[in-house]
Amino acid sequence: MASHKDPTKVKKSSSKKSKKTPTTQETPAAATPAPDEPQTKIETDGGSFDETEGVWSWSLNEDTKLTVKKFNGKPYVDLRKYWDGKPTKKGVSLPLPLFEKIRNWSMFDEALKSVGVNKSS
Repeated sequence: MASHKDPTKVKKSSSKKSKKTPTTQETPAAATPAPDEPQTKIETDGGSFDETEGVWSWSLNEDTKLTVKKFNGKPYVDLRKYWDGKPTKKGVSLPLPLFEKIRNWSMFDEALKSVGVNKSS
């Protein structure tokens, strides 16, 4: 009996190739707007808004970034470590309702005080 390849497996592997992230050589050209194109990033209040991507971002330090963005139509708050300007697996992406729950904890400041952290720190 002759063996046949499953066409769905071929499609899956070919679709994975199409989702490949751009190489380092492609990134600078895509990230640098042409001189005649309007600027799409707005810098404000220590953060920036990228109009093209619809993403707010703040650099917390040289390797940690906080972003607010939509994924599949739902808002997320993403806190992530970066290495050489690229996101790592070290981080968390919280759906907005979960982030709001943490943000609104009335005992959060009290918990920080209990471990010796003042609000001004």
